[in-house]
Amino acid sequence: MTRWILALAWAGGCAAVSAQTPPVGQPPAGLPPAPTPAGTPAVSPALWQHLQNWETVMKGATNFFCEGKKTQDIKVGARKGKRESKTDIRCQMPSKARMFLTAVPGPGEKIDPNDYDLYIATPNLILEYDGNNKRLIETRLPPGSAKGMLLLDFMSGAITARAAVERFDIRLLQEDANYLYLELKPKTAEDKADFESMILVLFRNIAGQPGYLPRQVVVRRNNNQEEESWDFPRPAINVEGITPATFQPVVVDKKIWNVVVQNAPAQGARDARPAVGAAAIPGPGAPPVVPTPGGLPPK
Repeated sequence: MTRWILALAWAGGCAAVSAQTPPVGQPPAGLPPAPTPAGTPAVSPALWQHLQNWETVMKGATNFFCEGKKTQDIKVGARKGKRESKTDIRCQMPSKARMFLTAVPGPGEKIDPNDYDLYIATPNLILEYDGNNKRLIETRLPPGSAKGMLLLDFMSGAITARAAVERFDIRLLQEDANYLYLELKPKTAEDKADFESMILVLFRNIAGQPGYLPRQVVVRRNNNQEEESWDFPRPAINVEGITPATFQPVVVDKKIWNVVVQNAPAQGARDARPAVGAAAIPGPGAPPVVPTPGGLPPK
């Protein structure tokens, strides 16, 4: 559950952006970037300005939509290999999200209509549908649990610029004419159990595309031996057709589906994932490998 929440967090959180956002992260009227407040972990002035801009404008959307691709690359172990899925993500602020993933068949393989995953998140429930195994997991959330879920935190604006730098080590890796590149590393034990590093590529200056929406999210785990790359060519906000009905549960036949009902684990209760094994791959201390969408406007 936590892996899709993590990836979707920035898709939903960065979605709440206005097309009128200054795309380059600069303060108005030529003023110098504001310093971080007292008691806030030190970050560069340029990064702090971007985070402030993101926080300021993220209340400008009522919903978010994107179609794209997820690529999972596991470098060692029994699950070694690359797997691709088509993604369809729809969010309604402040607390609803739906993600549908359909597996992309390999060369010579036929499309399997049952090879899909569907996730629906509401304020009090998370539903995970595994079409291949006919398994549904219903996770019940206690009142107020949105404050402990990364997805809902970002979508609702509960995480501010200050909270973000307190929770994650964030670096501004680079900027170019079209994109902004950030690296996040977790500080808490719970976040460390979910990922080792995350690179966010955000839109900056592309005509017709609001700034600060996600272009690409790359999540790395297990000493860089596992990588998930989420590609969003054309994310959009305030679109038609996303209604409360979008997030209604899908009814399954309990004679065929295995339905598991559980309560959300307490904050910090999860164990860290074991390492997959040693491999000749750069460790966490190595310079980050920065993904590039190619520098071209999305198709």
